Amino acid sequence: MKIFITGLNGFLGKSLIKNLSKECEIISLVRKKNTIKSEHNIFEVKGDLSNPKDWFSIVKDFSPEYCINLAWDGIPNYSLKKCNENISQHLNLLENLIEIPFKKIIVTGSCWEYGNQTGLMSEDTKTINPSTFGLSKKSILSFYDCICKEKKINYSWSRIFYCYGPNQKSNSIIPTIWRNIRLDQKNPINSPNTYQDYIYVDDVSKALIKMIKVSSPSGIYNIGSSKLYSVAQIA
Repeated sequence: MKIFITGLNGFLGKSLIKNLSKECEIISLVRKKNTIKSEHNIFEVKGDLSNPKDWFSIVKDFSPEYCINLAWDGIPNYSLKKCNENISQHLNLLENLIEIPFKKIIVTGSCWEYGNQTGLMSEDTKTINPSTFGLSKKSILSFYDCICKEKKINYSWSRIFYCYGPNQKSNSIIPTIWRNIRLDQKNPINSPNTYQDYIYVDDVSKALIKMIKVSSPSGIYNIGSSKLYSVAQIA
């Protein structure tokens, strides 16, 4: 199985590579070579989403069967400027991906696309006032849905809920609480009664891998635990 992966050096990417079968052949787009530590045989291509001409021909010659696009630049910078840059980069990527006969393209979306609402979210739940970041993800989804249908390419848009685990950014809620405990400091929790659907990073990566193995129609797929925990419970 040949897979083209973006964002393999990130939080989710490090978990994904740990859980992928070692029989997979992987080509990864990276900004710096020799940065991915793994037992897998990974061919790294230096470049970024903004300049496909630097790497696209190499990826195409590799003849990948699947694409897993984890990339999103600048987190936790969710400003309009940064989101606009990401939209442009992802549309550049999509324009080139459709030139490769993939069996399936898997892209990571976000639960932030649902906006400001509570309760159980299903894939057909209407979005309500999403943030700039959520709206940016939703905009990219619209392009994937339109273009992949036109080109008859199967795709899965994975709306991931609140992911946690090893290699998470240090300013996230769980690393922050744990760091303060180790330093014997108080935890300044502003919203202890905020409930979210938290899901372990390895469970997310295993779900993405399952999307490769299982035949499924194109569309949105939520990835969460379906259980709610408050910040106070976590603390």
